[in-house]
Amino acid sequence: MRRPVDPGHRVPWPRSLVVPLFVMTAAIVAVSVAAAVWMTVSATATAVEQKRDQTVTTDTAVYDDLVGYAATHTHWDAVGSVLRRLASENEVTLTLMDESGNLIATTAKKSAQLPRPDLARAILNPLALDPSLAPSARITAPEPDADPEPGESAAPGSAPTSEPSEKPGQASGGASPAPSRDGTTAGGPPSFSVIDPRAVGPFRLNDEERDQKIAEAKDLVTCLSTNGVSGVLSDTAPNGRPVVSMPTGTQTPRPCLDDEGLLRKPTQSEYTALQALDTLVNDCLARSGEDPIILDTDLSWTSVDSDRESNRGVSGCIETSRQEQLASSVAEPARLFIQGQDATARVFWDFSGENQLRLTLLIAGLLVLTLGLSLYGGLRLTRPLRTLAAAAARASDGDLRARADVRRRDEVGAVATAFNTMAERRETLESSRNAMMSDISHELRTPIATMRGWVEAAEDDLVTPDAAFLATLHRETLVLQRLVDDLHQLSLAEAGELSLEIEDIPLREFLDQFEAAARGLSDPAGISLTAIADPTLPADAMVRADPFRLRQALLNLVSNAVRHTPEGGRITITAERSGNEVSGGVPDGIAFTVTDTGSGIPAEEVPFVFDRFRRADKSRTRATGGSGLGLAIVREILRLHGGSATLASTQGTGTAVTLWFPDAPPLTDRSGTPSR
Repeated sequence: MRRPVDPGHRVPWPRSLVVPLFVMTAAIVAVSVAAAVWMTVSATATAVEQKRDQTVTTDTAVYDDLVGYAATHTHWDAVGSVLRRLASENEVTLTLMDESGNLIATTAKKSAQLPRPDLARAILNPLALDPSLAPSARITAPEPDADPEPGESAAPGSAPTSEPSEKPGQASGGASPAPSRDGTTAGGPPSFSVIDPRAVGPFRLNDEERDQKIAEAKDLVTCLSTNGVSGVLSDTAPNGRPVVSMPTGTQTPRPCLDDEGLLRKPTQSEYTALQALDTLVNDCLARSGEDPIILDTDLSWTSVDSDRESNRGVSGCIETSRQEQLASSVAEPARLFIQGQDATARVFWDFSGENQLRLTLLIAGLLVLTLGLSLYGGLRLTRPLRTLAAAAARASDGDLRARADVRRRDEVGAVATAFNTMAERRETLESSRNAMMSDISHELRTPIATMRGWVEAAEDDLVTPDAAFLATLHRETLVLQRLVDDLHQLSLAEAGELSLEIEDIPLREFLDQFEAAARGLSDPAGISLTAIADPTLPADAMVRADPFRLRQALLNLVSNAVRHTPEGGRITITAERSGNEVSGGVPDGIAFTVTDTGSGIPAEEVPFVFDRFRRADKSRTRATGGSGLGLAIVREILRLHGGSATLASTQGTGTAVTLWFPDAPPLTDRSGTPSR
């Protein structure tokens, strides 16, 4: 079995707290420095990546807003406000120039800040989107040798179409393809396009057509709802046409097909624009020797030659024809310049030779400083702990006066103070225990010795065991019984097992009954006793308490007062509304005060009168006798009620004890333990 360390001797260095503290600190520093270096390098790489992503995000947002402006305007005259807003939001300087290098608009404050014309970030052309900045133009086109189906693009490298995948008015989720204008089934729309979806040109609906299509869309939604389909009227398409969508996999109910076909039907504006686009596309196909096609409103197409499986030139002709048709409806191409972006992230550390030396010196300095501080802190920590351990060892050997002489105000000082407080409390408890054992033995010895003497006298035929003899034995038995009962009551109260039955007690009725009972103690001693209630209290005043324990506490006080009050004296019991030190003096309870005109208590004894076996009469004579437990029991009863007991006394004049019961005592469980 390992021998414990002797607190009186110095702990060897290998077992001292300084060593593990030193090693632990060194490990923490080493790991922390290594982690800091790794995190710095990682953060640098992350910062560079984030800066690049931020730049791309800013460029994409600015490009998209300005392309949208160009797609919906025929000139750049009013772009200044848009340019200023974007520059403010992204904290950059923006400049637009035409393809000849002439200034269109700028947010630069000085002409010297204008960029060089050859450093444009992008070309703003809604009919030829930049795939690196336009999300809709980033999908990779199919392989050039792929055999596209009718309606698919055969132009390799083309950007995806910006047109919706559903025909205008078609419900998504399984509706059949819309019939073309000649009654045949149309192929799918082009899959790729470099034209901005916001460039609609002559396909834009006028106000009357838009209102008509909205009404038709509402009719379709109503029909779908009636037939158990939850149709949703989505945002309108760029040209103003509403789009009705259905859950995926849902077929259009047969009663709603007419409404759906009516919504798909082109308006006059769309029809006119579609005819013009038809002509342009077929002229393009004719120049390539291809068969003509028929376009639908979603740019799906049907070859006139139904036996033909594909037409590789269709997608290219549709794209170029749309660009030709929309050219007059959008702003002219412009160059975009974005200035003010820091292209290089700020890097605090790198692994150059100079920084490697700097890192090495920094790590070495941190290690030396931290280890030195750890050594100093370890010594300061263990020195007072040794002093505390020595004091604890003396206390364990029976030296109750042992104290830790540690004059510190930190946690170690707090531990030393707690130890000293514990040692003082232990010394006090030991003294109290010795005094209590002496008191108990004395209180038991007197009645037992008396009873033994009478019994031995009866055995020796010195006295006759008559009625007087039995009365004497009975009286001494009652003394013993009272002492045992008092000890039992006190132990229950201190253990929180004294049962309470809290109820509202009529105050005046209780005082009348108690006065009648208490006179059984005072009248034989020639002492007058009066119990009165404050006249300001209402007639139905109540006190919340256990009636039995309240009566017990007051009887203990009256019994003490009778023993210490001479014949012809006076005992007064008063009740009034009052507060205590907890409530700050606010009247929130009932206070009972028992006042006598007895001998009083010496001032030095007043603080201890509620202690067990504490009596002002050190002689322990039966004239002023009692077990010294009455006031201790009273204090515990008041504690369980959530109240308080106080005593004031003047030697030679009298004593006043006040019991304060709150209006709302703490809840107690069945054992009487207060629920705080």
